[in-house]
Amino acid sequence: MIRVSVVQTIYDEKAFGTDDSKEVVRAEQRAFDAVEKCLKMVEMAAQAGTDLIVTTEAVNHCLFYSLEHIHIKRLKIIAEKYNTYIVAGLHIQRDGKKYNSALLFGPTGNIEEIYDKVHLPAEEAAIVSAGDDYKVVETRWGRLGLLICWDLQFPEAARILALKGADIIACPTLGWEDIYGLARAYENSLYIVAAMGISVNYNVWNEYMGTSCIVNPIGKKIASSQKEDDDIISATIDVSIEPAPQYGSGLITGHKSMRYTRTMQRRADTYGLLTEENPPVLGRYQKIQKSRIQ
Repeated sequence: MIRVSVVQTIYDEKAFGTDDSKEVVRAEQRAFDAVEKCLKMVEMAAQAGTDLIVTTEAVNHCLFYSLEHIHIKRLKIIAEKYNTYIVAGLHIQRDGKKYNSALLFGPTGNIEEIYDKVHLPAEEAAIVSAGDDYKVVETRWGRLGLLICWDLQFPEAARILALKGADIIACPTLGWEDIYGLARAYENSLYIVAAMGISVNYNVWNEYMGTSCIVNPIGKKIASSQKEDDDIISATIDVSIEPAPQYGSGLITGHKSMRYTRTMQRRADTYGLLTEENPPVLGRYQKIQKSRIQ
């Protein structure tokens, strides 16, 4: 049994896209202060004996940190002091490039893994570089996979983590939607721990978005946050218990786990189209584009 916690914080969606130097300075200060607040909440969760803590996506928002930044050093200290794992969503700059990353801090105080967001929505692709690999890390209580926000829109990403043996997917996000988030947990028979950022300018964006939540392997929320403020939510989970086969199929196959059943009954030999960069459906949109040009 392990205790997992989500740290939900408010972010400033207007920090980007301004040419006003004074506003840039103010936005950077607000971003710095937001991380300070997040660190306090992370430590509160750690003090409660949490084994895994997940923050929202890009907590530092318009700032980009080197791996030597003071806030990263403090996350290392908290992880080691409380013997816990922390997944922190941060904008990172390294090797001359900017990334939207999820940093995994281990109980030794070291950064055990860095995952760079693979799927970038259009506005983000103009700012950061995309990652090109999916990460699963062996921890003392099971295997932890990492995704960020838009990644969950693509079933292939979560499935790859499941096939790598992930028991939990930690997902810092600024755009959680229940309709696909719960589905990813259900179809892969694993837990998803999602930390959703809340806009300081509460608006329609938040109206149709879901909240920070912890989802079990049958796609049900076992903990969820309030929608309009900072929050910490927690749940105790057991990754050794997997959903039983559905529809009585276990009586025929002898399988004890739905996850095992789904894995064994995959037809990888029929999935070739999933790796095609230009599947037939794109032809539909190319025709539309050509007609608009004409």
